[in-house]
Amino acid sequence: HRLIKQMTLTAIVVGLTLCFSPLNTQLQSVAHAAPSAQKASKPIKRLLTAIRYQKDDLALASFDGDAQGAMIFGEQWSKQSPEERARFVKTLHAFFTVAAFPKIRKEYFAHLETILYGEPEMLSEGGAKVRATIVVLHALKKDEIPVDFSLHQVNGKWLIRDFSINPDPKAP
Repeated sequence: HRLIKQMTLTAIVVGLTLCFSPLNTQLQSVAHAAPSAQKASKPIKRLLTAIRYQKDDLALASFDGDAQGAMIFGEQWSKQSPEERARFVKTLHAFFTVAAFPKIRKEYFAHLETILYGEPEMLSEGGAKVRATIVVLHALKKDEIPVDFSLHQVNGKWLIRDFSINPDPKAP
């Protein structure tokens, strides 16, 4: 009986793979993207994997806290001392580790099926945008949660500047 169950499970997995071949095409397009575009996706993969496996320090290393502070405070950010900026980034990151990351683990990763990474869109100012779709299987339904990431390079390293969970997958 165990062998039959294993063979049935294998057949189901192969069948699902064939049914979702458009998704495979999307994933393959990322693999054939320009090297700089591929590198733009790495911090997102690192972030989501680190959150999932409770490696919060590694997850936080994917963010550019200074850029996040500048986005939140606008022109007031440049008027803050380096100590004030560092304190804000530390507080923001503490919020991520105490509230945001545990909630993501509980609501999304507890029933994770897969994460799909879209092809990075390279922006004219040297940044990039990448959409990741978190596919979650709940007891009665399947959810696809699109997350849009905005990245830029700091000293040759891609870092996440901003992200938004987009409930409407058709929205830009």
